[in-house]
Amino acid sequence: MQDALPRPLGVGDDVLVGDVISTGKGARLEMAMLDDAVMTLGEKTVFVVVDYIVGGAKPNAAMRLLQGAFSAASGTLMQVADAKFMVSTETATIGIRGTTFWGGSLDGDFEVALLDGKGVFV
Repeated sequence: MQDALPRPLGVGDDVLVGDVISTGKGARLEMAMLDDAVMTLGEKTVFVVVDYIVGGAKPNAAMRLLQGAFSAASGTLMQVADAKFMVSTETATIGIRGTTFWGGSLDGDFEVALLDGKGVFV
């Protein structure tokens, strides 16, 4: 969804700030971000790109998981000292710095697994 209108994505299409991305049953989506970060969405996931600023004095990546499961691997954005890369969920906000992690619902409970690196879960 972009500006409250459905917009099917194809291979190589841009994902823009404010886009609400949803996947269907049995679907997976891998997004290569501008800084080579990789976001992977599982089936029946609803995910929002809130902000993604790679250049400038204060690089910032902010996303929100509304439903489903995802994994994230940070990119070159996190090589800047004051950069922020966060994924908010209904349960927690996850700060990423040189990490790979997974988050989603398992048996009705929200779970987070740090797959590589160090993370901060608030």
